[in-house]
Amino acid sequence: MFGFVKNALPRAATMHCSGCSLCLLVCPVWRQTRDISLTPHGRAKAIQHGDSVDSASVESCTLCMACDPVCPEKIIWSE
Repeated sequence: MFGFVKNALPRAATMHCSGCSLCLLVCPVWRQTRDISLTPHGRAKAIQHGDSVDSASVESCTLCMACDPVCPEKIIWSE
């Protein structure tokens, strides 16, 4: 979206994702596209399963930080 790719979260951080999907409730990209691969939840699950996260997923993030406070695992997605 902004023409840059921010650093992906370390694998250790994403391993704490429990898959609750609360981030989807506040994610503007999810609301617009309904594409789970473009969300924090989708990125965490891809990393947990050993897949790579494509640049489109990272670039689609609006950096709104709405997912940070709702995450029960306290994963800071905006870093």
